[in-house]
Amino acid sequence: MLFWFVFFLSRAMSVSDRKRRCVIYLSSLPGEILWSNHPLTANLLTFLDIRLSQVTFMYAVFEDGSRQYKVSEGDRVKVDFREAEVGARLEFSRVLLYAGGETVHIGRPTVEGARIVAEVVEHPTIKTYVQHFRRRKNYRRLRGHRQPYTKVQIRNILLAGQEAPPAESTNPKSQEANPK
Repeated sequence: MLFWFVFFLSRAMSVSDRKRRCVIYLSSLPGEILWSNHPLTANLLTFLDIRLSQVTFMYAVFEDGSRQYKVSEGDRVKVDFREAEVGARLEFSRVLLYAGGETVHIGRPTVEGARIVAEVVEHPTIKTYVQHFRRRKNYRRLRGHRQPYTKVQIRNILLAGQEAPPAESTNPKSQEANPK
């Protein structure tokens, strides 16, 4: 994995260095620097106190509708259209790969018991126009196609035996009893 940080240099550096944007490409291994445009990169990392060993990265690859999606918790993804209301929960059970921290589960063909819980956010559509034109022949054709999608937000990535937390209620008035 490759991570990068872009930041402006602090006041502790010289004025000419401060005007320049510093870019650092870091590996997932702590302390390994792949590339930087600043000569004092090692000093900058200790100055900023960046500890990659405390950061955990979790993602999964799942298959839906003959397409594969790499997602983390909180990501929004457009999948094939589903007849589901906004706010409904969907589960994707064809998880091909799970990576969380130090553990990596590779499915053969899928990871047993793993699933991804998502919530429907909206149903966007994209209108595509196809235009055919042949010059000097009076030939013009314009056709349109509207492809429906379902946009979902990934809530949880669960392994076998793990349960999803209960769904959050969007309407707080339905939980309260009327005090009349």
